[in-house]
Amino acid sequence: MAISAKAQSERRGMLVSVEKNRYIEIDHDKVRNGAFFTRGDNWLTSHVSKFITESGLTNFVDPFAGEGHIFQSLRRREIHFQEFGYDINSVFGFTVNDSLVNVPRIERGIVITNPPYLAKHSASRKGVRDEVNKHYVSTGRDDLYQVALDKCLETYSHVVAIIPETVINSGYPLDRLVSLTVVESADFTDTDCPICVCCFGPDSAGRSKALVYRGEEALGTLGEIESHRVVPTNSYKLTFNDPNGQLALQAVDTSDPNRPIGFLHRQASAYNVSGIKHSSRLVTFISSPCFTSDDQIKQIAHTANVLLEELRTDTYDLIFSPFKGNRKDGTRRRRLDYRTARAILERAIRQQDTETTPHGTLWDCDR
Repeated sequence: MAISAKAQSERRGMLVSVEKNRYIEIDHDKVRNGAFFTRGDNWLTSHVSKFITESGLTNFVDPFAGEGHIFQSLRRREIHFQEFGYDINSVFGFTVNDSLVNVPRIERGIVITNPPYLAKHSASRKGVRDEVNKHYVSTGRDDLYQVALDKCLETYSHVVAIIPETVINSGYPLDRLVSLTVVESADFTDTDCPICVCCFGPDSAGRSKALVYRGEEALGTLGEIESHRVVPTNSYKLTFNDPNGQLALQAVDTSDPNRPIGFLHRQASAYNVSGIKHSSRLVTFISSPCFTSDDQIKQIAHTANVLLEELRTDTYDLIFSPFKGNRKDGTRRRRLDYRTARAILERAIRQQDTETTPHGTLWDCDR
């Protein structure tokens, strides 16, 4: 009997290496429902608690209640409202409802929830795209948490959602965002997805005015942080993912705090050049006619790393996409996107050009 592609995928698990045809076993029921449970209380910071209590609302609503951990966290912090829980799975004892389709309306309710997470590309890799594709198609969203947020925000004036921190760079509209809190401590035991807590209110003040926290630490507004973003001008020819490139870029933090994202001469890189593909995003080699000597490349790498560190400090790392897991010092691992990397390299080249050419004329490589 022929085995369907879906059955084959479920039998093998999730594809983690195309080249090696390697799969890992996954729980398909958990994945297709995007169900990852919040077992810790670190998400419930003092300012999130204040937002909840000062809303003036009296009913807690969790449209994706799961095992009820959100309600348990609120009770442990002695925040006692009437509780209304819903879940697509009847085993948890809450009212059965598919809240990705419709979120029930409770008068004087505030949503406090950990919605399902499942990106469209992950659904394909994990072999569950057929079961959830209707949500992506009908809404135009790229992740189930975005579909869930849409439904919650359509129905309620106040929403507290524990969602992937990637929402910052996702393009998802955050006009009603009041605050965003990065949670670096582990509140999940079944996923290493980097999370944040977003508090949404009834007013469309714009994302730039939203307050940003890291745990209990206030960092400023999202607008202030994002004002430091850098964009490339394409003034210089830079080719990424070139196996013959003279400059190496490790674009993701390792778990070792002493080995962060960084630029270096290719000779100093221990990475196997055969691993560089057109689609590589974590480690790459870069070529450019601007790179004229080993000493000059090392100087550009040094300058780029100084600029990178300044950018990380000025933005509290938040413009850099979070990467799964934390470093050994407890801080979140980050990934440098190639667009920002290009902008940093352009500035490093321009700075060195200015230092070596008194009148600041650009090299021929910018043509």
